[in-house]
Amino acid sequence: RQHGGSSRREGGGRTGPAVGAMATQSLMDLLPAVQPAGNHGSMGMSRDDQERYLLSLLTFGLERVAAEPERLANESLAVKKETESHAVDNYSAFLQSAVCVRKVREELEHSGRLLHELAAEVPNLERACAHVQDSAGEVEKLRKDTHTMAKQHNQLLQLLEVPQLMDTAVRNDYYDEALELAAFAKKASDRHPGNNLLVGVKAAVQSSLDQMQAHLLLKLQSNIQLPVCLSVIAVLRRLGRHSDAHLRYTFLECRDRWLSAAFDEAARVGSGAAYPYLCKVTDLARTHMFEIITQYRAIFLDWTSNADEEDNAAGGGADAGLLYAWANARVTHFSGVLERELPRVADGSQIASLLEKVMYCGAYLGREGLDLRGAVTGLFETRLLALCSHALAVARDALDHLLVPHRLVPMPAAVKSRYEEASAGVMSPPAVLLDHPPLAVLSNKLMDLFNELRECAIVSVRTRVADKVGAMLAWSAGRVVSALVDMEAGLSKEERKHFIAMIRAMKQQFFPFISECLKAVFDHAESGLDLVAIGRSLQEVIEVEEEAERKVREEAERVRAVAEAKRQAEAAAREAAAVMQAHEAEQQALAAAAQEQARAQAQAQAQEEEARRAAAMAAEEEERRVAAETALAAEAAAA
Repeated sequence: RQHGGSSRREGGGRTGPAVGAMATQSLMDLLPAVQPAGNHGSMGMSRDDQERYLLSLLTFGLERVAAEPERLANESLAVKKETESHAVDNYSAFLQSAVCVRKVREELEHSGRLLHELAAEVPNLERACAHVQDSAGEVEKLRKDTHTMAKQHNQLLQLLEVPQLMDTAVRNDYYDEALELAAFAKKASDRHPGNNLLVGVKAAVQSSLDQMQAHLLLKLQSNIQLPVCLSVIAVLRRLGRHSDAHLRYTFLECRDRWLSAAFDEAARVGSGAAYPYLCKVTDLARTHMFEIITQYRAIFLDWTSNADEEDNAAGGGADAGLLYAWANARVTHFSGVLERELPRVADGSQIASLLEKVMYCGAYLGREGLDLRGAVTGLFETRLLALCSHALAVARDALDHLLVPHRLVPMPAAVKSRYEEASAGVMSPPAVLLDHPPLAVLSNKLMDLFNELRECAIVSVRTRVADKVGAMLAWSAGRVVSALVDMEAGLSKEERKHFIAMIRAMKQQFFPFISECLKAVFDHAESGLDLVAIGRSLQEVIEVEEEAERKVREEAERVRAVAEAKRQAEAAAREAAAVMQAHEAEQQALAAAAQEQARAQAQAQAQEEEARRAAAMAAEEEERRVAAETALAAEAAAA
């Protein structure tokens, strides 16, 4: 089964589907006969599992099939060891099971004894049943006597049964029959005004009619469809207790109670969470208000517009603007719920979802002349502006908290490189802001705000949001400048240089990035920010710093020019000294050359003199050798 998903043999090619199926069927037919003794593993396998396992065997190679028994034996041994381990680990559970079995056995024995006692009481029960049977016989006899009397007093009994029939008809919603019985009782009472029995029957029937009316009004206060509403209003009209105007009022009152109950149920279910509650209320207002208006106009055949309803109200018509007044009250109530609960929604996506639901609700109800979008749009604008103000206040506090010298340390280069890699291709703050933690934190806070606004970017609040953001940026610029003034005395040269770099980054990088974010949020060509006015205080600091740097550069240029003139004079002096030294060296070289020439001439003369002496000595040696040879020759001749 573990290798059932294999589709290839280890040692060969594929097996055709028909051959595999025939081989599997043959093996399945032979499986019970070749099952090893004592091996009950396949007994717990279903027919489909066995067939899948045999199919997997057909896909194995010969070596794999030969090794399969050993693998199964090892697996069986592992399962056996695991079973023993579980038995040891769950020894206490086995003991508890034994105790439980013993208690069950004792309870069964006790139940058996109780059954024996019950069997002993069966004769008494039989006697009691016989007594009941006798009593039932007497009652049956009495019933027969009463039935006989009823046949003799049919008219009387029919009259006395009218209240009961009326009650039954009301309870079972047989309104037509109930109205017929009421008409019968009224007619009989009017025909015999002095009969106390008929007066009592009429009073009972009127009580049932009151109960039926209350039941119908309760039905109007439940979730019913148009056909049921039509039948209920028809019955109320037949009762004759309501005028047409009062019936309209009663219908709207009952349906309004049903709608209020639905709102209360939504408030109870969604207590503590504003977003689910508002979603539920919006859906209820859309579906139920549309349904009530549709039912009202279908029942009372009222297809007038809102303007016609106002005219009817002014002229005292049949409707008298009742539907318009009810719809206006409901819209006012819905707006009040939104105004009360919307400040509790802090997530931009949830506000966007609510706005979409409310706009759809207004458009849906607009088909019945009840477009409420203009009445609730201002609530969402107010909520977005409040959300923006809160986020800007948080950003302002974060910036104020970070404007201290020990928090102005730039981020490591590794962090900046990772940030640049991660932010490639997306609209992210400039990486230079990582060198200035206050600007980085302020950028993060504003990005959080823009992400919330992006979910619900209402175009009508673009200018006001831009004004708030611009005011916050102007305050941030002034706060940074004031922080520089306050901390300038305690800043080192490097810290002051870093602070000025932060001001430049804020003016040249941060403000333009925020402007681009506002453009992207509202998808508008203009951001609405006056960056020149916002960064005026920063520009003044930058201009002052640039003027100071310009003076420092001019002073450095002047010092550098003086130093260059001095260097040129020193170079000219060094060059003159070098010329004199070269002339002296030339003179010394000429003297050394003359001395060398005289020394060479003396050496040549000495060598020439030496050569002459050597030639003389060689001539003398040759003469002595010739003389010696002559003497030797003479001696040889003499000998």
